[in-house]
Amino acid sequence: MIDLSRAAVEREIMDTEACSQTELNEALGFLKITNRFFGGRRVILRNLQVFSKNWGRDEEIRILDVGCGLGDLDIAILNWAERRNFKVRITGLEMISQIAETAKDQTRGIPQIEILQADILNFTPVQPFDYVIASLFLHHIPPSQQVAALKKLDQIAVRGMILSDLERTWAGLLAVKALAYLAGNRIVRHDGPLSVRRAFRPEELRALARAAGLNYLKAEKECFFRLSLAGEKI
Repeated sequence: MIDLSRAAVEREIMDTEACSQTELNEALGFLKITNRFFGGRRVILRNLQVFSKNWGRDEEIRILDVGCGLGDLDIAILNWAERRNFKVRITGLEMISQIAETAKDQTRGIPQIEILQADILNFTPVQPFDYVIASLFLHHIPPSQQVAALKKLDQIAVRGMILSDLERTWAGLLAVKALAYLAGNRIVRHDGPLSVRRAFRPEELRALARAAGLNYLKAEKECFFRLSLAGEKI
C-alpha cells in the first residue's frame, strides 16, 4: 500500500546510474517534454520575469542551474532573456556524468551556456552567481541533506533562488503514472511515480526553508501538481 503521508526514500534508477545511455537519453527526452508542457519551465520563467524588473539592461545576470539535465531549461532562459534584451550567462551543473556529457552536446556552440559535471554539495564557484535555479532537483536529495542543500544554494546565490518541484498528491501520482505508462521507458515508468512519492507538500517546503534560515523564500502551489520555492534577498 502506497503511503503519501510522508516522502518515500527509495532511490530512483536515474540516481543510481544503473541504466544504459539509450534508456537514459529516452528518459531525459521525456522529462524535456513534460517540463515544457506541464509547468516546470513556466515556474522558473515566471519568477525570473518578476525578478527582472530590477535588472539593468547593461548588466550581465549570472545564473546557476543545479541539476540541469539536458540543458533545455538553460536554452529556454537564454531565449527568454534575448527577447527582452537582457544579458544572461548560465552555468548548468549536473552530477551524473552521462547526463552532463549529453548536456554539453546539446548546448555546444552556445557561448552563454556552460555545463559542468559536479555535486552541488562539493561545488565551489569561481565567480558569484546572481541567481540559483533548480527544477526537479530537491526531491533527489536525501531528506537528511535537504536543509544543507538549501543552505548551499543560498550561499551561492547573491540575489535569490527559484526551485521548482513536484507536489506529493494522489492526483499528481495518478497523472504521472499515466504519462509514464505512455512513455514505455523502464526508467520513466519507475522513476516518474517515485518522483511524486519522494516529493513535497507546501508546508514541508516552508519547514525546510525555515530550518535553513531562509525566510525570504516562499513556497507556492503551481499548475500541474508543481510547487515552487522562490524569493529574492534584495
